[in-house]
Amino acid sequence: MFRPNVSTPISYANVRFDATGTPESEGFGDIYFTRAQGIAESRYVFLSGNQLASRFRHHQSTQPFVIAETGFGTGLNVLLASALFLQEAPADALLHFVSVERYPLRPEDLERALETLVAVEPSLQPFIEPLCAGYPPPIQGTHRIVLHDRITLDLIFDDVLTAIPAWSERHPNQVDAWFLDGFAPQKNPDMWRSALYRAIAISLKNQGSLATFTAVGAVRRGLQNVGISMQKVPGFGTKREMLVGQKQVLAVPHKSTSPKPLLIIGSGIAAANLAWSLRHYPGPLCLWADSKPGQAASGNPQGAVYPLLQAQWTPTSAFYSAAFLFARARYQQITPQYAHFDGLLEYAKNQSSSAAHDYQRMRKLKGLALYPSALFDLITSEQAIAKTNINPGVGASVHPHAGWIEAAAVVRTILSQVQTFRRERALPWETRWDVTVDHVEPIAHGCRIHDKQGSPTDFSTVVLACGDQVSTLLPDVDLPIRPVRGQITQLRVDTPALAQLQYVLCRGGYATPPINGSLCIGATFDKTRRTAEYDAADDVENLRQFNAQFSLQVSQDAIQGGRAGVRATTPDHLPLIGLIENVASGTQRLKTHQGLYVLTGFGARGLTSAPLAAEAVASMIQGKPSPLTCGLEAYLSPMRFKRRARERGNASSRKRER
Repeated sequence: MFRPNVSTPISYANVRFDATGTPESEGFGDIYFTRAQGIAESRYVFLSGNQLASRFRHHQSTQPFVIAETGFGTGLNVLLASALFLQEAPADALLHFVSVERYPLRPEDLERALETLVAVEPSLQPFIEPLCAGYPPPIQGTHRIVLHDRITLDLIFDDVLTAIPAWSERHPNQVDAWFLDGFAPQKNPDMWRSALYRAIAISLKNQGSLATFTAVGAVRRGLQNVGISMQKVPGFGTKREMLVGQKQVLAVPHKSTSPKPLLIIGSGIAAANLAWSLRHYPGPLCLWADSKPGQAASGNPQGAVYPLLQAQWTPTSAFYSAAFLFARARYQQITPQYAHFDGLLEYAKNQSSSAAHDYQRMRKLKGLALYPSALFDLITSEQAIAKTNINPGVGASVHPHAGWIEAAAVVRTILSQVQTFRRERALPWETRWDVTVDHVEPIAHGCRIHDKQGSPTDFSTVVLACGDQVSTLLPDVDLPIRPVRGQITQLRVDTPALAQLQYVLCRGGYATPPINGSLCIGATFDKTRRTAEYDAADDVENLRQFNAQFSLQVSQDAIQGGRAGVRATTPDHLPLIGLIENVASGTQRLKTHQGLYVLTGFGARGLTSAPLAAEAVASMIQGKPSPLTCGLEAYLSPMRFKRRARERGNASSRKRER
């Protein structure tokens, strides 16, 4: 569970490899898989122990088949289950894997272990590249990795007894099969405890199964005590016995319902990412907006993608760390031609009175060891000059995996791919770019859309992913969205330093590397205007600040034009994502409009935060496992400000009563 100001340090496992290439944990004194028989043992214990071949073959639900695991290790169980799933499951079935690891392998150790496994089992090869590409740095929390269009992995870096109980409380009755892996009970006794067994029972579906290599009596009794029917079966190889189990409760009648129409309102980076995350949605999927894709706030030709890091482990730190890693992987997977992640340099402020102080802030942030060097590091002035030919005066921080995307092109390409995906599978898909919605009315079984072109239209589910327009569409819901106008400026590249720039530069403002002979600088931050009309004076101001920030002398003749947009900001710099609720006063309970969601409030970092936020909303709508670290949903809820105000009011009332 997410704990503000508390980050569990995630340390890499200390691993040695024997002559056969088998990894062994030095910390636990145990091997990751049986020498020369690791693949065969994993198939026998976890795949056959859970009867996965037959269950995959007969999986007809629109919901994914969910497998949860203790101990990711080398990823062997995940990869074998994935290969079997693609071999046996129907072509439209989905697989979702959740795996927890406290001591992840270093990337180079993971790659070495996978090489050993692929040499024995070539069917694992298709999953190796996406796993290694999406494998996160050692940061606490949930990291979503797409192994295949139909296979998703949520890799959670945390202690099992912290992560699994919190995850299970959020996802009761969702797991089809559990893999109880991890090192043996006698070598890792801290994991095999009653809290884990209770969490497994909570998360298992009726008739859900589990399998584990151990046959220790305490494990069997612990699982039986939480209501799981356990039995011993023959073990693998020289191991005499292992355990399998099943949750058996009174069945609840299943009501089959036909998929209902779902509407997304918006045409920017949030709407595009949401459409992609919902591409498998079995019912009609509609996208309405009053402008074509990539023409509003998400329509800039270039935009930076990098995390917002703070000196404490706050909700902001946790969300943006995960959001950045997810966004980077998504853009590189689905729009690689428009994704450029060669690094970003953030210079200390260049005012003489604050430069040293700002660099000290960077040094302090690095000294806290909250963020691995793959996410954030420091470099000297000399190193910065060598990289950019621009002198920062004092040192700089570097985000080696950050970069920029061609934003407008990314939006259009994602939506084009969604359209192709759904039409190839005969899934209903509708886009309208001429709809001006007047307001959205929550009704008993969804929402009624009132537009200015025709009669009202009802949808069972609606997501407002339209920036600052959300407040206008929901006049009766008090959402603290603050419109802020910003304008970027395009410059012709006319100096060697700019022509050779390979990194995004940040120093109050920012500059992107050149493309097609020009680059973007900016951006203004104007709270007084709420329209997106172009203003030539803003280009002049952007250039003035750019020259001052980076000690350059680019003339106004280099200005090629600019582009303005209106950002939707929030008081705490976190987006608003999730269900809209009626938050009543006093003791009246909260009422939820089950069909109305918002996806907005991204401020100046929508390119970084929108992909993960959209994935989270899509998971809420479809009842799938959440990609967010446990506890973050409350910090991102669109109703969080009303809840806090109500809690403060109740606290004040109690104080007066005393």
